[in-house]
Amino acid sequence: MFPRLAPNTGVNDKILRMMVRLAILLTLAMTGVAAADDGLGIDDYVRRKMRDHLIPGTAVVVIRDGAVVHRNGFGELAPDSPIIIGSLSKAFTATALLQLVDAGRVRLDAPVVTYLPDFAMADPDARKITVRQLLNQNSGIPSSAARAASNDASLAEHVAALRDVPLETRPGERHIYSSPNYQVLGRLVEVVSGQPFGSYVESHIFRPLQMSRSAADAGRVAPVPGHNIWWGVSGPTAYRWEPGRLPTASLIASADDMGKFALAQLGAGTARPLLSAESLAEAHRGAAKSEGFSYAMGWRDGTTAGVPSLWHGGALPSYRGAVVLLPQSRSAVIVFANSSSLFADHTREIAAGIVGLLHGKPVRNVFRPLRYTYLAIAIGAALLVMLQVRTLVRALRGTERKRHATAKVVLLDIVLPLAVLLMVPRFVRVSWRGIFESAPDLAVTAAVTVALTIVTAVVRLRRGRAGVKPLLSS
Repeated sequence: MFPRLAPNTGVNDKILRMMVRLAILLTLAMTGVAAADDGLGIDDYVRRKMRDHLIPGTAVVVIRDGAVVHRNGFGELAPDSPIIIGSLSKAFTATALLQLVDAGRVRLDAPVVTYLPDFAMADPDARKITVRQLLNQNSGIPSSAARAASNDASLAEHVAALRDVPLETRPGERHIYSSPNYQVLGRLVEVVSGQPFGSYVESHIFRPLQMSRSAADAGRVAPVPGHNIWWGVSGPTAYRWEPGRLPTASLIASADDMGKFALAQLGAGTARPLLSAESLAEAHRGAAKSEGFSYAMGWRDGTTAGVPSLWHGGALPSYRGAVVLLPQSRSAVIVFANSSSLFADHTREIAAGIVGLLHGKPVRNVFRPLRYTYLAIAIGAALLVMLQVRTLVRALRGTERKRHATAKVVLLDIVLPLAVLLMVPRFVRVSWRGIFESAPDLAVTAAVTVALTIVTAVVRLRRGRAGVKPLLSS
């Protein structure tokens, strides 16, 4: 089959190497993976970042010149593993809305109340908010705007919860990244199309793109389990899927399927275009300036690893994803993970590193390895609890040396810790449930320490004495 080669000749060695390389290229072409990207060290880079950041599962899809050239799964995720994609949902919401624009059923510069007469906020200027301003996230709706209290609240209930919320700025004044913008857009899609938002996305985006591992219903396509990091150990999560937040946070997709959506955004792929060329350009045009980027419509227009790009992330308490579009080369990078963190956007870092590898740029370490952060948290939590237990034991044994007035014990060891517990959510603008979902080790450590402090104070009061102040009141 192959020509007979004379032994030990440099020419024949070169011919043999060329034939082997050609065979590899043909094999990889048949499987849809390009050899050029297989040799860039993408997989080794991803594995290193997973170790650095304690990520249990990662899926990666890379597109170059309008075709998927690399896909792989690591740990608990495969490229076809569905996760809840968080704010990556916004790009689907923008696409759904722009489809209605293409159909002549919605005008971008019309006030939202044209289509949602019941939409109201505490500020009368809210009636001036346009559809375009919601898409560009410069409507003035604050990021801390209230939403319906129930985890199972409907989209309509979430939008109705804005009724008592004042605007932070006048409509169109400046960019404020605020998820309620896209909740309102999702409700608009429902009302104008006459379909529930999830049904519309499934029938007008998922099915045309053959995104078979994507859904708007966790009962039909179950996401792989997500994780939180508990004192440096991957553990279970308290996060629950929220069906009423589909337009902004709760759609489900796999990395493979997100690759199909990215191809559509790049004007590539085999499916019929989802949007007109005019609407696609509008979706990608940065309009609301922010720090380092301009917000377009479900995308941020800026740079990644120094390369002009459109990008967005999705962050939930136990899932995280990043998508980078490189329109100039019709390329894209998708990175999904089934864990998240308050301390680093690890999927964005990985995606930027892969973009750097694709362009021959040095890979930068944006974040300190989270394994060190969590080690510090674990050591700090252990010391905090141990010291508080030691104080409690001394109080129980009556071996404390100092005495303090009863009023001081009540104020510093009971009232102050409880006040801190009440104020923390206001300060960080996240409820204790949200803190527990995102950083359970911090929430549990805080709860245990405060509980021990109060128990110590009660023991002192019952003994009619107050000794060394507990740790939280020192």
